[in-house]
Amino acid sequence: MAPHRLLLTGATGFVGRHVLTALPTELELHCVSRNTDGAENVIWHQVDLRDSKAVADLIREVQPTHLAHLAWNTEHGKFWHAQDNIAWRDAGIEMTSAFAECGGRRLIIAGTGAEYTADAVSPINELSNLLSPVTLYGQAKRDLFLAARDIAAAHKVSFSWPRIFNAYGEGEPAGRLVPSIINAILRGERAKCSSGIQQRDFVDTRDLGSAIAKLIFSGVEGPINLGSGQDATIGDIARLIGDLMDRSDLIALGALPDREGEPVVQVPDLKRMREDLKYKPKINHKRGLQDAIDWWCARLSA
Repeated sequence: MAPHRLLLTGATGFVGRHVLTALPTELELHCVSRNTDGAENVIWHQVDLRDSKAVADLIREVQPTHLAHLAWNTEHGKFWHAQDNIAWRDAGIEMTSAFAECGGRRLIIAGTGAEYTADAVSPINELSNLLSPVTLYGQAKRDLFLAARDIAAAHKVSFSWPRIFNAYGEGEPAGRLVPSIINAILRGERAKCSSGIQQRDFVDTRDLGSAIAKLIFSGVEGPINLGSGQDATIGDIARLIGDLMDRSDLIALGALPDREGEPVVQVPDLKRMREDLKYKPKINHKRGLQDAIDWWCARLSA
């Protein structure tokens, strides 16, 4: 019998697919996703995660020892203030309760850097009390974090909350920054960007998947920032894509307005990732962006 039984939600999503490939083989793996293609040795389930009864029934059926909840609605351009965030928050709370009441041992739920206060001084330490998000998405994630933390503590469930910052790479939704630039250049069009002065931590989603897979079976408790440790501005990333595609002339910084209320500098303190999780990202921006370019080229040609 496998030593662990893991239930993973969002298993074929932008982040989840890379968690899936980084997981150890010696476990019983159950995955929830709308798309069940592309992975062997997985028991697939198709459940509406916002249906609390269906989720509770699934957890009672599977009896997972570990739960990694990555699913959320992140439709580009809409998710920041979508009312759907409330449904996902409430569903996450119900899922946490069902897991704890069924004797689950280890709970991981994906958080976001958007939980932090917009004017928090970077690098932002995850253990400081800076959770005053300006978007409904960030507020819903924060509320789920606080509720899940309390439920886990009451049931003595091990709990960790990885806060994800600016991920990019294979499978990224087309409207987001990196693929929007790549696809504009592939069409021979101007790649319109904001001012580009915003400093962020951009992380390849393969590194993110590996870090979360390691976190699931670690003893790290509480919130933990995940990132690359490679600070760059949006302009730096845009120009690097232009250089890699030999079309720097198409990079149009300042062609779009900056998002209202967004911080100029928002980068995480990654001390817990390095020292507690003992994880070091392996993919630099040049390699990660080149692989993203190659992935989009292959996808479009196919």
